[in-house]
Amino acid sequence: MRKNIEQEGGIDNFIKILTEKAREYEISDAQISDLDDISKSVSIKYNISQQSENSNTGMIIFTPLKNTFYETNPFKSAERKYPVDYGYPTTLLSVKQYTLPEGFEVAEMPEAANIALPNGMGKFIF
Repeated sequence: MRKNIEQEGGIDNFIKILTEKAREYEISDAQISDLDDISKSVSIKYNISQQSENSNTGMIIFTPLKNTFYETNPFKSAERKYPVDYGYPTTLLSVKQYTLPEGFEVAEMPEAANIALPNGMGKFIF
């Protein structure tokens, strides 16, 4: 992440690009912390808002994992001849907090998931 922010021309430019990529959302109050402290993880915090496409039904439907990790699937080949090796362990962590509009309540929550690959090679926890 530090390298990505540097390549984009610094924090201000990175936030500008992040805002431009969020076509469906409005991003505000973006903050990046611990960029210079390599003993800590980089933290990116921002608020997003979205006009509901379902406002006439009185329901808001959204996908919590949308736009979280990858824009496209990095594994495009239909056939795998060699194991995937990133060269080092990687942790991608996304923590989100949602505030519902006044008068709304949660009708259905996604199921919890804990999926692991054999030999501890990877896991997904939701």
